[in-house]
Amino acid sequence: MTTMPPADDRRLRICVVGSAVCSELAEPLAELCRRAECRFFAEASAARAALEQQGWPWLDAFLLLQARPGELSRADVERLVAAAPLARVVGLVGPWCEGEGRSGRPLPGVVRVPWRAWPTRLLPELGLPGVATGRTPQLPRTASDTERLTAQLAPLAWQGGGLRAIVRTHSRPVFEALAAALELVEVEAAWQRPGAAREGAAHAAVARADLVLVDGWQCAGGDGARANLPIGGPEIPLLAPPRVLLLAFPRPDDRLAARAAGFAAVVAQPGRLTDLIEAIAASRSPLCRGDAS
Repeated sequence: MTTMPPADDRRLRICVVGSAVCSELAEPLAELCRRAECRFFAEASAARAALEQQGWPWLDAFLLLQARPGELSRADVERLVAAAPLARVVGLVGPWCEGEGRSGRPLPGVVRVPWRAWPTRLLPELGLPGVATGRTPQLPRTASDTERLTAQLAPLAWQGGGLRAIVRTHSRPVFEALAAALELVEVEAAWQRPGAAREGAAHAAVARADLVLVDGWQCAGGDGARANLPIGGPEIPLLAPPRVLLLAFPRPDDRLAARAAGFAAVVAQPGRLTDLIEAIAASRSPLCRGDAS
């Protein structure tokens, strides 16, 4: 009978499935190959055939590469999981697959990591030893969306219940989505639409708030007009509570500009609720300021 060696005596074995030619995925894959034993398969069918014929008795994880929409299907994932049901399943998605609007609903049971977030999330999600914690809990594939969200929030050392947040956005749907998310962690949200005509009332409301969330994408006009992004300006008082900027696909220069303008954190959109909560917690700590990706 073959026994599994102790985890400390071996490198993790990872089955990488999908196209590896996307330039944005090159750096994370190179780092992964340095840290783990990887086998690459361009097609899910080839990976499953190899597992069934040769066997990987100690397979730890699948890494699914999604450079573009439609490259992997739900059926592909189900067949892979059937071949190695105890392996963790993580998806690394490229810039053309970020957000459900591009890639469809998340594949069931797959922890999805955007390419831009790989330095902080990919290795922990795969479970590499010696890497800081940060894994998303692995739930049964039949778990509901609510159960998955609850599991993600459980490990957070969140003590922000009772906070009052101002959400600055032109969009009611954006406010309602953020308000619903904040309600899960007992943060009360109020909507504030930017505009010079409301400047006086805005100052008074901000003065009573504990934090301010700014919808940078809406402020930019929705077309990526980053040069016109009013991340400073007279509408927000200088002595305001901590501000967190929500920005779609932020570039490094966007983050630098936001930090220079006094934002305590930048949260990339689309993102996870846990990213937002962690950024809020960091923004309220004078010793812990940072970005969430």
